[in-house]
Amino acid sequence: MSLAITSYRFINQLSSAIAPSWTAKRALMKFLTPKRFEPKPWEIEGESTGERFNINCEISGICWRPDNSVNPREQKNKNKRFRSSPFKTTRRKS
Repeated sequence: MSLAITSYRFINQLSSAIAPSWTAKRALMKFLTPKRFEPKPWEIEGESTGERFNINCEISGICWRPDNSVNPREQKNKNKRFRSSPFKTTRRKS
């Protein structure tokens, strides 16, 4: 093993014997916290050209459509055959 990993493991073992909660917090911040970067200009431009939609309260996405396409939410009842559900539901008689 390299000297850096060996020394990190030794310091981690020593500090976990003295203060385990502090060592756990330090390891959590070091290994499980993602780095925060400023968005790049091409990412900002890409987000502004797309249309954002929500999947649920925690997850959202961006959809990019070709220039000549129509948003399905704006397309109201153009296909009258499927105004309601295209599947017929029947009840079983018991």
